[in-house]
Amino acid sequence: MKVLLISTVDVGGSRMKLFDRMLQSVVDFHKASPDTALTLSILFQNCSADRLSALLTELPGFVECSAVDRLVPLSAARNLMLQPQLEAGGLDAGLLVAFPDDDAWYPANFLEGVVALFRDRADLDFWFCRYGSSPRRAEWSDFALAPAPRSAVVRKSSSNTMFLRGSVVAAVGKFDESLGLGTALGSAEDIDYALRAFGAARLSVLRDEILVGHRDKPPGLRGKYYPGSLVVLARHARGAGAAEFLRKVALGPYLVARRELSFGGYVSALRAARAAFGHSTGHGKLIQGH
Repeated sequence: MKVLLISTVDVGGSRMKLFDRMLQSVVDFHKASPDTALTLSILFQNCSADRLSALLTELPGFVECSAVDRLVPLSAARNLMLQPQLEAGGLDAGLLVAFPDDDAWYPANFLEGVVALFRDRADLDFWFCRYGSSPRRAEWSDFALAPAPRSAVVRKSSSNTMFLRGSVVAAVGKFDESLGLGTALGSAEDIDYALRAFGAARLSVLRDEILVGHRDKPPGLRGKYYPGSLVVLARHARGAGAAEFLRKVALGPYLVARRELSFGGYVSALRAARAAFGHSTGHGKLIQGH
């Protein structure tokens, strides 16, 4: 099975050491599975042509690089790398796609296990787990592939931990560039993408364990991410998504009481959600008969 990992990093900041950790975890996978056709597609931001040339001399052959001389929002960065794949028609059922952040990493034996799951189960289109600063080593022999409910996608999916069959990525398309780091809403591009993928997938599976490395969520993050998450859930609220939207609305006063979210921020989020209700920017098409 082919593997495509899409990531981005600001070379002008202090994140290159974090990126090196992520890259090393992918190198370790490549060494353990040399027969797997692996591509790590990286967009280097704040990167001059000279800096890119220097970086190319240091990177493994499975890394494909592009660069911009400025910072771009996270969703836009991912779309810049997705666009050539979408245009070339290379996103097919034999490809596994993931979107690790520059500060994520994969423990030993993790990627091998995920690749094996998708190789052995032709109907598995979307798999995800949880992340944390102390990920455990996965055991794969006794793991049952039970379908994940929509609520699990909303509450536990992350761009760092979701793995998608290429044909589903082709159906879902690009990330919503009004969402995510660097935009006014600042978050929730991964929840939106995961919900669209869930709608396109035949089988979506959650492994409810911390198996991918990433910094733990800092205190107060729920309030910061609340407006973006509420807008996304409003977009997807019709039908089966109504319960998660109402749950998120009800969470707002709790966050206000805990001073994780201002009252004005809550009211503003409600107004934005009302405007967005039922107007998703994209819906995945059901994938059948790969």
